[in-house]
Amino acid sequence: MFKTARSASTPTECKNVIIDALRASEMHISTKISVLFLTIALLPTGCLAVENVCASDNNQPKVQTTSRRIAESSTAEKMLGVVLGLTAIYFLVSYRLLELRNDKNKERIDDLQTKVADYETIIVKTSLADALTAVRETPVFKRFLSLADKPLLSTSDDDWQQLIDVVTQQMPSFAHFLLSENGVSAKEFRLSVLALLSFKPGQMAVLTGLTNSDISQTRRRLLQKVFGVQGSAADYDKRIRGMAG
Repeated sequence: MFKTARSASTPTECKNVIIDALRASEMHISTKISVLFLTIALLPTGCLAVENVCASDNNQPKVQTTSRRIAESSTAEKMLGVVLGLTAIYFLVSYRLLELRNDKNKERIDDLQTKVADYETIIVKTSLADALTAVRETPVFKRFLSLADKPLLSTSDDDWQQLIDVVTQQMPSFAHFLLSENGVSAKEFRLSVLALLSFKPGQMAVLTGLTNSDISQTRRRLLQKVFGVQGSAADYDKRIRGMAG
């Protein structure tokens, strides 16, 4: 037979009595573990109570037992307070370190995203510049270049279709940006293509059959429509050419 709590005379025997009782019981293992941890946590005060009972059974002086219980309880409470305090400090420091680590990671991610965006811009401009060179080497561009200084001659719809097809094939992102993303009209797209290919305003007027005033007003309107800023017709030409580097 195991000892009972009442027959235990010391804290160690008190703990052993409880452990033996748990082993002898048919409690579920998780329940045993929970009770064991709870017992260990409350052992300082629980064993004091057992000692108090034992002291009463042995007719020890009540004053001495009470003083010892108060002293030992005070020590246990202080130790528990220190442990809890250190645990709280540990978790606070760990949480702060985690926040700092996350902030640094966010800064690194933002920096990498910026670099990737810069590289993508460089790649796009490089590809557009190469495509623009290819367009200038086509026969249809050379035809437009020859007609630009001959007011008595005019471009046909077939000429325009060939030029638009070449630009769209060589520079699909440019065509998508203007036609799909900004919804420019056919006339506006033609002027944008001429601006991209560095034709002068007077040459644009000859190639499109529009007046110089209409050419200028349309480009100023496109600057606001496409880029969301106000300025001159020349500013629109610069932004369009800047897309190709």
